[in-house]
Amino acid sequence: HRNDLIHITLIAILVTYGWMYMILWGSTYTDPIDCAIIATLGPAMTLIVDLALHRNGTLNASRLIGIAATLMGAWLLIFDKGFQLTRGSEGWGNLLIFFAVVAIATNTVLIKPTLKALGTRTVMGWFYLIGLLITVPFMHPHVHLEAFDRLPLGIWLELSYVLLVGTVWPMRLLYRSAEHLTAVHTALYRYIQPLIAGTLAHLRHQAHFD
Repeated sequence: HRNDLIHITLIAILVTYGWMYMILWGSTYTDPIDCAIIATLGPAMTLIVDLALHRNGTLNASRLIGIAATLMGAWLLIFDKGFQLTRGSEGWGNLLIFFAVVAIATNTVLIKPTLKALGTRTVMGWFYLIGLLITVPFMHPHVHLEAFDRLPLGIWLELSYVLLVGTVWPMRLLYRSAEHLTAVHTALYRYIQPLIAGTLAHLRHQAHFD
């Protein structure tokens, strides 16, 4: 249906440019641990977006305390070295990651009705097709095809990992779970991210814990 196509197109724009592009852009300026900490805002932002869009939930005391604690905890951990939002600073990178979290939270809320109506495979198929159409016009000048044949095997493996294990498979699992869980319950699993990202960042000598 036309409405479903419009809805999936909106989701594709939101995920491609609001989440994926912002994550990569923000990661340029900040470290993996900060990215993972900001990701813990996901459940709180999902709850806020769900309440704002549907207005059928209640913001009781426990939810309000949970949102406040999440925001304060992330604030203390991320900006313990000062709050700077100059372009290219660590604070700037953190802000971009925050925008990405808001985008994926909005996606989690908006996509549920379409998933229940069409199913994960149909939505994913159209999602990636539309995603290709909306990215090629803007991104093709930045893709230098002649350089790909000179990339070492290690870079190819990392690119493949990011594309398949870090993008396609998580999106499928996210949408599959969103069919059966509420948007907030789906987002709660993002609390695992800081533990995994922090461990990997430490092992790869990309960050350290004080």
